[in-house]
Amino acid sequence: MNVIKTLAMSTVLFAVAAAAAPANAATVVINGSLSSADATFNSPNAGNPPTSTSSGAFSYDAYGFTVNTAGTYAITAASRVFDTYLGLYQGAFNPQSPLVNVLQYDDDSGAATDSLINRSLSTGVQYFAVVTSFAPSSRGNYSLTISGPGTATIGAAVPEPATWAMMILGMGAVGFAMRRRKQIGAPVAAYAA
Repeated sequence: MNVIKTLAMSTVLFAVAAAAAPANAATVVINGSLSSADATFNSPNAGNPPTSTSSGAFSYDAYGFTVNTAGTYAITAASRVFDTYLGLYQGAFNPQSPLVNVLQYDDDSGAATDSLINRSLSTGVQYFAVVTSFAPSSRGNYSLTISGPGTATIGAAVPEPATWAMMILGMGAVGFAMRRRKQIGAPVAAYAA
């Protein structure tokens, strides 16, 4: 039982410490590659937000992310091999409906042929950075960089309060089950007559 109490208390303390800890800014860099094996879509035209798409089979990579501090972030896609093209979505990204949830697409706002989106982002919101190319046949290695006042977490959504509550209830249920199992499995004292 002490192990369960310790585990539950550690989890609660970790959650409180994580919520109270100051946010540290960090630059996140992802190295990727567009290839002919990647999924394709009709890429939106540049805009803030875009209102039309270009027909063609544009290879793409999509990265879901959240930020731990609200503020303006610089999202950059860079390649030495091809002209990058970068999109930003809020909430969800559906390649079959590329204009739904789209915030912005950029071609060459960065250095040379690099794409750059400077955007105010909020905590608790799922975003998607979509790296593609300006021309449908262009492919190769690239880097995606996200920097700002906080840190971007790639591929994980921010847990909602209901999720934390369910996790704590689940741990309590496991502790109760272990305690009950221990009591049921305890040997019965010999009965003296």
